[in-house]
Amino acid sequence: MHDLEIGHWDVKLAFTRSPMDREIFVEQPHGFEQPGKVCKLLKALEGTKQAGFLWQKLNSSILAKIGFVRCSHDPNIYVSDDGKIILGVFVDDVLALYSAKDLDIYKKVFTAYSEALDGGVKDLGEPTKFIGMEISRDRSKSTLTISQSSYIQKIGDKYLQGANTKLWSSPVGSTEAEIKRFNSMKPASSDEENIRLQGVDYLGLIGSILYATNLTRPDGAFYANHCAKFMQKPKREHHEAALAVLAYLVKTHDLGITYGGVLKRPDITYNSISPFIDEDADVYPRPGQRLLGSPR
Repeated sequence: MHDLEIGHWDVKLAFTRSPMDREIFVEQPHGFEQPGKVCKLLKALEGTKQAGFLWQKLNSSILAKIGFVRCSHDPNIYVSDDGKIILGVFVDDVLALYSAKDLDIYKKVFTAYSEALDGGVKDLGEPTKFIGMEISRDRSKSTLTISQSSYIQKIGDKYLQGANTKLWSSPVGSTEAEIKRFNSMKPASSDEENIRLQGVDYLGLIGSILYATNLTRPDGAFYANHCAKFMQKPKREHHEAALAVLAYLVKTHDLGITYGGVLKRPDITYNSISPFIDEDADVYPRPGQRLLGSPR
């Protein structure tokens, strides 16, 4: 399970490959109209309510036919019957994990999957990006790092727009007053307070920072979620707080999550005399000795 190879597959026009489950009629495509007629959908179309569900249903059935079992703990993970190939599915993007010695098996699985979808699957090779995340590996250290540096800089350019040039070293400042002010924010209590944010894309700003903090920046998750509480009735201070969270993410855009590597355990120094007493023995325990009845 260590040092596996990673492949990235992209399914072209995934939603339109799924058979429609009921009769739905739509307007004719503009420029191709025939008077007095409408179009009946034979395949799912992006924008219909069930398109995502139908694609997921079709994809699951195809993977089951070529020998994959769905993980009971995560419905987006599939494992081959022999346990040699692991697939992670995100809508129409698939990550395939396999050992280098099982390359031939990997190729056969990809071919079978692509043929089941009429050749509409492209193998993009080892991924460096996936759904907006940047992936980097250091095989010498057995580490894999995911980050969203480009995405964070992009939303920083969009929402900060040079107006807020102060990049924060923490999401809400570092003084007690700044932290208290952030935690005590309340929703707008009047239309006058709410109307001041008309024309400001507060919902888009919150959605953008939530996407980053939920994927690779958990250090900002609490602050982004707190700002999201006020999407119904935002005030100017909520917008400023959200911009501060974004400014922090921009300043630290190169941070991410690293998996693997050598586990470093902290050095533990025992006191020469423990403050805990084994009452049964009526003596001080030695360093590292577990007391009777104490938790392990």
